[in-house]
Amino acid sequence: MKFGMGPCVYRSTGEIQADIGRVLDKISEIKERFNLRALLLEIINDERLGNPKELAAMLEDALARAEDANRDIKALREELKNLEEELLETKCEMGI
Repeated sequence: MKFGMGPCVYRSTGEIQADIGRVLDKISEIKERFNLRALLLEIINDERLGNPKELAAMLEDALARAEDANRDIKALREELKNLEEELLETKCEMGI
């Protein structure tokens, strides 16, 4: 019978840092795609602005897209936090 934990497999710090870079790129991409100021200016300049039903529909769509973007960024930030913890743990195990 064996006691304790078996050997752990760690990814290289380079692999983890590459994943961190990809997550940061995704966050930047979402922020660039969803520019709230540009979206509101688009709504304000829309010809249908005089129609309250159209305006309400446009604002609801903008809100839904903002909530989706926020949810995506929160998930990516959580993934980033996990990757940073993995990197720290790997560095500790490697004596770096």
